[in-house]
Amino acid sequence: MANISRSNYIWGIVLVLLGALFLLNNLNLLDIGDVFSNFWPIVLILVGLYLVFKKDKAPENGDSSFGDKTYNSSEDNVIESNTFGDLNVVLDSKDFQSGTVRTTFGDNKVDATQIGVSGEEKKLFVNTVFGDVKVSTPKDVAIKVSASNLAGDMKIFDEKRDGFNQRYTYESPDYST
Repeated sequence: MANISRSNYIWGIVLVLLGALFLLNNLNLLDIGDVFSNFWPIVLILVGLYLVFKKDKAPENGDSSFGDKTYNSSEDNVIESNTFGDLNVVLDSKDFQSGTVRTTFGDNKVDATQIGVSGEEKKLFVNTVFGDVKVSTPKDVAIKVSASNLAGDMKIFDEKRDGFNQRYTYESPDYST
């Protein structure tokens, strides 16, 4: 299991708590309108205090969840994530196996045009909650794209969809072989 940075851990807890609040609201056990209207200033104060008093140096592993990030990776298995900001990933593995690229608030741009792919099916998961996704792949590789969105635009090659809860699957003509 990959090491989880302190920042990712904190944001994970925040998202779990928000999910629990929304679930309790859906089950009519709690009115989150009251919770947010009464307590959202406290959340802003806590986030502000964290940003003011956190150490100014970068984490030891160079990982941070704030701001735009660019990664160049020759690894065969790739896992990259960012919480706030765009994430640009350039893959050039000679024997790509799998990958996961995630953001919460920001765009994902993955350049996989230089990867080498051989053998069985390889999977690359690219996800963002609030943002756009752009993936560039080698021209000679058969691909299948399964995409969905909660709200917003989705463009896969020449097919564009927008609206709420869209799902779309694309297979290149030679994918089944």
